[in-house]
Amino acid sequence: MKNNEMLFMMILHGSLTQAMVLRIFEDKAAFYGCGFEGARDTLYDDSGRHFFKECFIQGSIDFMFGNGRSLYKDCMINSVAKKFQARNSTSENSGFSFMNCSVKGSGKVWL
Repeated sequence: MKNNEMLFMMILHGSLTQAMVLRIFEDKAAFYGCGFEGARDTLYDDSGRHFFKECFIQGSIDFMFGNGRSLYKDCMINSVAKKFQARNSTSENSGFSFMNCSVKGSGKVWL
């Protein structure tokens, strides 16, 4: 998906239930210049191989998660809370790679 001004946003009013902005589980999906803003579970990188270039991703609680094998290049990651991506097992065959990305936000970010 390529769009210089495409923004996916989930707005919650007083609720912290799961509110995914995007769930991607197809193989070889790519996103160029997209924005993903939400609160809890913003970007569910479920499974498959994905490429994100020059994207903006913002969230608060576990906002990037899943079992995808994805490359994030030249992206801006903005955390607005103190959470991290956790694994269920050390033998999982998944992970996210960040190349030339900027990680910012309020509070601590654990990678």
